[in-house]
Amino acid sequence: KTFVRFVNHPSMIDVKNKSIFLHVCVPGQEDNAADYIGEFPTLDQIAQDLTYVLDKLDVK
Repeated sequence: KTFVRFVNHPSMIDVKNKSIFLHVCVPGQEDNAADYIGEFPTLDQIAQDLTYVLDKLDVK
């Protein structure tokens, strides 16, 4: 909610009009998530996977 308020602030109009906002759900971070079982990926692994997904979706 805080991010939505930030992006919808009048001073952000130019940025908002030139941007695409993507929300990434990291395993176990959603509301009421159970404890993550197994080896959690490192930030480097998440970044590499995210790069792959963005390339497949042709996000520039």
